[in-house]
Amino acid sequence: MPLTEADWLALGEEKSNLPLFDHDNKHYSGLVRCLGMVQDMLAPEYDAANNSTFMERTPLVIAPIPQATPWFHHMIYDSIHRDKRLCLDDSCREDADQTLLANFFYDQYMNHQPKLRLNELVEVVGVMEQDVLMENHRRETSWKDTLISAFQDEEEEAIPLHVPRIQVLWYRKLDLDQLILPPLQMPDIPSNEVVATALSRALSIDTLTASAIWMALLSLAERKPCGTPRRTPYATTLGCASLAILLPDASACHQFQKRLEGILSSMLPLLVTPHLKDLKIPNKKSGRLAQSPLQLPKGATVLLNASEIQAGPLSPQGLQMLQGVQELTSGHQVPYHFDGGMRIPFEADVRVIVLCTAETKSLLPCLLQVKGQPGLEPYDWSESMCQTIREHLAHARSGPPIDLPLQLLTDAQQDFLQRRQEARQRNVTVDEMAFHRWLTLTRLIARGRRAEQAASCDWVLALQLDDSMLSSLS
Repeated sequence: MPLTEADWLALGEEKSNLPLFDHDNKHYSGLVRCLGMVQDMLAPEYDAANNSTFMERTPLVIAPIPQATPWFHHMIYDSIHRDKRLCLDDSCREDADQTLLANFFYDQYMNHQPKLRLNELVEVVGVMEQDVLMENHRRETSWKDTLISAFQDEEEEAIPLHVPRIQVLWYRKLDLDQLILPPLQMPDIPSNEVVATALSRALSIDTLTASAIWMALLSLAERKPCGTPRRTPYATTLGCASLAILLPDASACHQFQKRLEGILSSMLPLLVTPHLKDLKIPNKKSGRLAQSPLQLPKGATVLLNASEIQAGPLSPQGLQMLQGVQELTSGHQVPYHFDGGMRIPFEADVRVIVLCTAETKSLLPCLLQVKGQPGLEPYDWSESMCQTIREHLAHARSGPPIDLPLQLLTDAQQDFLQRRQEARQRNVTVDEMAFHRWLTLTRLIARGRRAEQAASCDWVLALQLDDSMLSSLS
């Protein structure tokens, strides 16, 4: 029976009073809620609702929100119903599979919410399935079991029986930036220059590199009305800007990585710093998608140290890793591998910062490049400044798509033609990719001041910033 509008609203209002799910309490008999990420999507199943119709259910694997930083973890888990600690939490049991199988009945929800997609964050309310019912259901032989057994061994289970199941009654999509928005607007909006200065002091690095890092943190895909990212003719994602920071040697990369981790983990909700030599590309075999550090929700941040890549021939796994990470840094997509040799690129609307040396800078191509000049001064980073930048960043990234007015585009085209003509006289190449980079920086600068439309001053600042970054490399 479909949920009425009143039922849907009532569940949404009551969800804050429900306990969060925990694997140690999987026999809980009442309504529970769960926060997590859609880690895998299984084939739809059909059950007989009555003698004439079938009910479709879509099983989704919900995993804990990956790589949550300590303050964000506390905000979404520890601070909510501390007396009802029933959460899907990656710190509850380190040695256990913390996934949950959630059955969605989309045709019963009356289109209250759009269907979920892979890697989206979700909050659900539902009823736990009883173990005895699940075991009896699994023992039954049906036409579906017969078809499945033709393609896999009887011992294989895409989802083991011990994984808890929940019948979803209500759900909503979550957005990382929306989750950390403060209830009230900030009285004073810090400018891009103020933020860059604060980051420069916190990271003990030059202001130019700090400005480039701020641009990378503002990176956000411009999307079509259907919700998919807009792709450019250059195999990049519109609005996204990955950043490569060139440092003197591998030791400097390692030291600055630790410094950057400390500051970014206090600002950002999700921060991933994978070791490239152990990194695996998302791979689905035997009906289950193996978890990978590169399987992330929109708004996460990936910090890569390219100096970890050693010179010499790569193994097949190493080559697969390198090609996958290159797609991430250059185009904000990650290839997923499936049975049968299928390779499908999925969107990766994440912030990407790469630390590299002169020898490794070409391995992971990024839209922006700058030569960093880290200092040895102690950090200057207050909790109040961290909170200010954190909230400002969430507001800036939660705004509407940045509009580029016709007059700005006309002026930009003229500047591009003039710059290309001047570059030819110096035997320097200025191509369409440079024009795309300038427009992307224009969007990011406008987003940094929370504007809905870019202005001519944003275009001028974008050209100045790009010139400075290129000059730092020479």
